[in-house]
Amino acid sequence: MTTDRAESGLDRRIAEIRGESTSSDRSVHLECDAIGRLTSLYVADYAMDAGPDHLAATLVEAHRTARAAAVRQALEALESDLALARRHDA
Repeated sequence: MTTDRAESGLDRRIAEIRGESTSSDRSVHLECDAIGRLTSLYVADYAMDAGPDHLAATLVEAHRTARAAAVRQALEALESDLALARRHDA
């Protein structure tokens, strides 16, 4: 197994990972990759009803939650690849 090939496959899988989060009032739903870049964002019409500070806090919390989910998935992919590489080398 060549490392370039393995890294390419891992890179591709990690690039496809998305974490998602929806606020408890469903005013915000977002998706981001493991780096934290937003890949999808929905903000409901009523999201500003509680004011701009509340919306900002809701967006930040949803992003934090989504990114944490994406990072967990990326770490699982990395751990899986490392375990396969160890078995291959053994």
